[in-house]
Amino acid sequence: MFGCKRIKPNEINILEQSLVDLEVCIKMGSSIIVPDLVFHRTLARSTNNQVIIDMYNNISEFFKKVRIEMATYDDPKTALYYHQQILKAVKKEIQIEVLH
Repeated sequence: MFGCKRIKPNEINILEQSLVDLEVCIKMGSSIIVPDLVFHRTLARSTNNQVIIDMYNNISEFFKKVRIEMATYDDPKTALYYHQQILKAVKKEIQIEVLH
């Protein structure tokens, strides 16, 4: 949870909104690729670590292609669940930092 220590409130808002967008996509039966990419890009950027950001930027096109291929096999509700768990962990880490 490297980025947790540096994540900004507006980045938390973006993560939350991407989960809302994921839910809307699931309900509409449309692709979850865009909110998924927004979620992961925000996590990468929240680290404020240029190496991680560059690495994410370099592999994001590959992951986009993989997500398109896997969209027919993956359960979007399972993806939403894991994204929710990631956000909970980020928020929990922030609370722990504030207490110390």
